[in-house]
Amino acid sequence: MNANIPLEEVFPFSPRVARKVLICDSIETDGRFVCYTYAKQAVNATCPVLWLLGTPVTEMQVATGLKKMGCDAGASYLRDESLTSAGGGNKTLTIRSLASELATATLDLKDDEEEEWSEEAFLKQLYQQAKEWLLEKLELASTTDSPCWIILDDMSTLATMLSESLVYQFIDTLIALVSRLGKMDQVGILIRVSNQLDQTLLNQSEEDFIKDQSGWVGAGGLALRLARRQDQQDWIPWERSLLESMDGVVDVLPLASGYSREAHGRLIFSELPSGRGWSESSTNTTVATTSSATTAWNKLVFNYCIHDNGVKAIRLRVQ
Repeated sequence: MNANIPLEEVFPFSPRVARKVLICDSIETDGRFVCYTYAKQAVNATCPVLWLLGTPVTEMQVATGLKKMGCDAGASYLRDESLTSAGGGNKTLTIRSLASELATATLDLKDDEEEEWSEEAFLKQLYQQAKEWLLEKLELASTTDSPCWIILDDMSTLATMLSESLVYQFIDTLIALVSRLGKMDQVGILIRVSNQLDQTLLNQSEEDFIKDQSGWVGAGGLALRLARRQDQQDWIPWERSLLESMDGVVDVLPLASGYSREAHGRLIFSELPSGRGWSESSTNTTVATTSSATTAWNKLVFNYCIHDNGVKAIRLRVQ
């Protein structure tokens, strides 16, 4: 393996090129460091960033993490605590903790009020606010060299607090808004979701295959195997549907050899055949397969190691 290099130097996608990117992680390998690294890169490129946090993390914690990485874009959140409730910030970076807003909204409800808490109304209001922010930034933008970026950080966690269907509709509506405005080259969307259910089902299927005794007479035959397969089909994660609208996917996976001090996990960058590719030069005119090594969208694989002041990537040698 080669020497460690900063993670932002191996990103195949650039803040200067608006794309829709999906980050898939799990409990074992948290992928929030990809959002932090990319937000720092986008802010340094003077791209407006709206960061919506679905995890129970405050704006000050995010700003502190960015400061440790050498990015002072969130310094205003560290100086003035009133910005956290007002959703303020500087002209480049706007951070909003949706979990904190949910807690505040529910605690403010009075017992004598007839109106009940509505998750749908909360997401509708959030959509309108995101739309207003987007239209304002697009109006101020003089060129397309600095597109706007919306970071949806861990929507799987937000779905556990609200609803899977509502969160999916919220994401789909945001994507449709960008398409309806005709600003696909000026607005990028970075979404982080959990791939934990898929990994659990994969591990379960491997265990079932090892323990499978359907070939033996009297061991249940194929009926038991078909029943297990049907149970897995009933638990299809909603995050899979997002792939249809994405240009690329970043998988944050654990190492097969396990956790080590030199490498904490693996990153796989994959272009989707139905997407626009990572960069302007990417083309999808040819039919591609994941087994082909000559396509323009073949996978890029790196190991990563998280340090106190940033993330290092380790390029793998390919024979």
